[in-house]
Amino acid sequence: MKLFLEKITSSGGRVGRLVWCTESAQSVLETPLCLPYTRAGAIPHIVQSVYQDLSPRPTAAMLTLPSLYELPGSAVLKEYDYGIHNFLNMKDQFLYLSIQDPHCPPRSGFNEEKSTSVWTNGGRMKVSVAGYMEFVRASRPNVFESLCDSVSSQTNKLKRVRKSVDRTLRFLDQTLAMRQNCQVLEECGLLGAVVGGDVYEERVRSATETVKRPVDGFVIEGFDLEHSHECYQSILQSATSVLPQSSPRFIHGVYSPGDILTAVESGVDVFDSACVLTATENGCAFTFHNSSSDCVENRRENRGATENIAAEPPSHQIDLNDEK
Repeated sequence: MKLFLEKITSSGGRVGRLVWCTESAQSVLETPLCLPYTRAGAIPHIVQSVYQDLSPRPTAAMLTLPSLYELPGSAVLKEYDYGIHNFLNMKDQFLYLSIQDPHCPPRSGFNEEKSTSVWTNGGRMKVSVAGYMEFVRASRPNVFESLCDSVSSQTNKLKRVRKSVDRTLRFLDQTLAMRQNCQVLEECGLLGAVVGGDVYEERVRSATETVKRPVDGFVIEGFDLEHSHECYQSILQSATSVLPQSSPRFIHGVYSPGDILTAVESGVDVFDSACVLTATENGCAFTFHNSSSDCVENRRENRGATENIAAEPPSHQIDLNDEK
């Protein structure tokens, strides 16, 4: 996987091409790029007949570890031995594997020194670096996120944030050591996770230390609806200012069109479509008869249904259940 930049704006936004190779051909994805959010390879609420009629059809997708780690799991994929592309009938697509599900509210207090917790249909599962690498080796995605201990804005203790950065870097070093000794893992792109919560200094430290490692790109982690727009923008800029221009930058857990635009303007290349699913499950649809500032001001309301809260839709959405 390689990023070729064609233009960089004064604000830091980038236009480019993400090139990746399959067994039979080389493919190109234009950036900024939206990765369709999937659960076990299926886009929620899009049936196969509708998917077949999409034009152009997506050539890339986001896979989430919680929807795959329990079932099919490493054992089934290892026995199958043809990788996740064939298993999910997504042979020609660029597949990115993330640690957490960006549609689900973040949970704090469950990560440990040697593992990160994910929530599957069967409940909480602890994922160690060794267990995660076994899954990646069996599934063989095009690119995967390194195991990380991400904390959200709800975590305001400096000691916990520092531990998050240290633990994530340790996980990354262990991942790199295992990757060196496995050709299958070396063929999968590795994205280093940039964590640090709301603490500017820790964000910069996380980004600076991750850049020193031989990774193929970066994921800016740890966003939720509790961030103010100013804090969100500051965190983005603190991270992207340290990251090398030549490497792709991913982000997930962005919940409004306004925040996506802010991310792109700050130099992020790839984002997901989880905010579309959130609107759908709220019974809403996007409307863009408003300014980008309206999208930003209403970002906190964007997850009402997920949290079982009856709330008015933000101004960039219309309520399809409203008969007015």
